[in-house]
Amino acid sequence: MSGRSTDLLIIRHGETDWNALQRLQGWSDISLNETGKQQAEHLRKYLQNDYLQKLYEKHGLKLTRIYTSDLKRAIQTATPLAQELSLTIQIDVDLRERNYGKLEGQNWREAFQHFDTQQHATPKDFAEELAVEPLVLFSKRLQGALHGITQRYPGELVAIVSHGGALDMMWRYFMGLENTAQREVLQRNTTINHVRFSEDGWQLIDWGHGAHLES
Repeated sequence: MSGRSTDLLIIRHGETDWNALQRLQGWSDISLNETGKQQAEHLRKYLQNDYLQKLYEKHGLKLTRIYTSDLKRAIQTATPLAQELSLTIQIDVDLRERNYGKLEGQNWREAFQHFDTQQHATPKDFAEELAVEPLVLFSKRLQGALHGITQRYPGELVAIVSHGGALDMMWRYFMGLENTAQREVLQRNTTINHVRFSEDGWQLIDWGHGAHLES
C-alpha cells in the first residue's frame, strides 16, 4: 500500500419491496421500490452537500471511485451519486449479499426458524440441505473484495454500495469477531459507514451513520 491508507464509504442499498415485506433477498435480483429510489436521491444530496464536504475539509479526501455488487438494488442506489460526480460505477460480484439458496423469498423470521446459531454457521448442512452460502465462505469473499479495492487504490476515498448482511459480516471482520457475533448497529437502507485501511489494519471512523435518514 506504499504506506498510504485507503478510506472506504460502505453504504447499504436503498429499500426494495422485499425489504418492506421482510423477505430474504440474498442473490435474488430485486430492484429498488419508489421509497428506495427516493432514498438513493436523498443519499446523493446528503453526501454531496454535507458528508463528502466535511471529509474533504477535515481529511482532504475526495471521492474518486464507486463500487457496487452486480445486483440491481446496489447499482440503482449508487447511480444518482455516480451521475452527479461523473464517476463510472465499477462492479465487483464479490460484494453481493449472502446467497440464501432455497430460503430466498421467504419471510426472514420464518426462514431463520429452520436453524439456530450453530447450524447457521455449519457449512456442510446448509450447502447440502438448503444451498445457503456458508458464513466462512461469505466472509472470505467479502474480505477478498475489500482488500482488492484497498490494494488497488492506496490513498484514495472509495464508495462501496453493498448489502445489509454483507455489512454486518464486514463489521465482524473489522472488529476481529466470530462470524456469528451479534451485530451492534442496525444497518438501515442507505446507512453510511466509513472505514480506513492502513498498515496498522482496519479502523472504524464512522459506523452506522444515518443522520440523513432522520430528516
